[in-house]
Amino acid sequence: MSQKLLAKINQGCHDTEKELLNLIDNATRLEKQKILKAAQQRLKIIAPAKYRQIVGPLHVRDSMGSKSCYCCNPTSLEQIANDIVSGDIHYEALLCDACWDEDISVAWGTYGPYGKKLIDKWTWQALCTERGDWKFGA
Repeated sequence: MSQKLLAKINQGCHDTEKELLNLIDNATRLEKQKILKAAQQRLKIIAPAKYRQIVGPLHVRDSMGSKSCYCCNPTSLEQIANDIVSGDIHYEALLCDACWDEDISVAWGTYGPYGKKLIDKWTWQALCTERGDWKFGA
């Protein structure tokens, strides 16, 4: 049954965002890694914004892993938002302009007060102050 479903996913038989998200949820719950990866790859093609939100970036910026920022450790916007709320943003991510522009700020836009309301304004202001202190402080 697994091979049949895998073939249908790869052929595009489940090419709606809702169907792919259901497949991802079920594959995660049932620990079916091949189905999960196939559904995620189809989601990347069909709904790149949703893929970015729940899986991770569309392209890896620094595959060498020379830093401890989101360029080297691709992370979903949902996890970045959770990192912001819990205060677990690594200082290298605060120093990295690419991380700030493409990951942290996008997470704020998606999960901030005008989005899903996970990150409040005061948490964001504290993070901006912390970035300023790390990046421009003496």
